[in-house]
Amino acid sequence: MDCGAYSVPTMDLAYQVATSGILIGVIILFLGKP
Repeated sequence: MDCGAYSVPTMDLAYQVATSGILIGVIILFLGKP
């Protein structure tokens, strides 16, 4: 598993997408509560 710096941009992008998705999900979850 010696990906090195080649997979850094892809992993960074995926991490950002996952983080924003989780944040949006949490916000929707809180706003959806009565």
